Parts: sequence; structure tokens; C-alpha cells
Amino acid sequence: MKIIGINQEISSTSPNMGERYFELDGIPDRGWQDVFLALHRQSMDMMKRNVRLQNNWVVVQCPFEEMQHQIDSLNEICKKATEEIEAAKVRAEEAELKRQELEQEKRENAIAHFNKLKFNKE
Repeated sequence: MKIIGINQEISSTSPNMGERYFELDGIPDRGWQDVFLALHRQSMDMMKRNVRLQNNWVVVQCPFEEMQHQIDSLNEICKKATEEIEAAKVRAEEAELKRQELEQEKRENAIAHFNKLKFNKE
């Protein structure tokens, strides 16, 4: 996910404080939104502004002269959020593979024990 533009139709035209609708390259899912907002809250950027995610926009209230800084810093957060989501997916896939391997090992162990059983077939 990254910021690819600004919606000029709905963004404020005020040169002072106004809502700027920065367009994302897709509509983020809930998990990505949560990670993005958490990373934004943790950001130590001195020019950090409150943001909200709405559809495929990151909405920031800022003056014209801050817009480029906001785009740059928010794109860094977008990049980190995407990296965290991807890393979490890899960890989940690895955990699932490990779980399947352990389940297969348990099944093979059980089958070996089942095959050693002797039954009276008289």
C-alpha cells in the first residue's frame, strides 16, 4: 500500500489547515488499517498530524506547505505497515506448516502403534 495521489475534488482548497484526501493504491483491509494506525500513533515525527483512513484515502488535516512532508512520512508508515503484514503472513504460514508436520508425525506414530496391535481372529 502506498499513497499515489490526492483527490483534488474533495480535498480542501484552503491554503491553511484543511482536510487533504491522499489516495492509496487500493482499499486496505482491517488488519492493514490497524497496523498503519498503530505505527502512526508510535511515530515520533514532529509534524505528525491526526489521520483517518476512509475507503482508499488517508485523510490528513494540514496546510499546503506540509502536504509533501505528510505524503513522505505517511508513505514510510504505509511501507512499514505492509512489511509487518507480509511478515505476519509468513509467520502464520510457517506456523501452519509446522502444525501440519506435527499432526502428520502424530498420525504416523499412531498408525505404527495401531499396526502393532494383535487381535484374536478366532
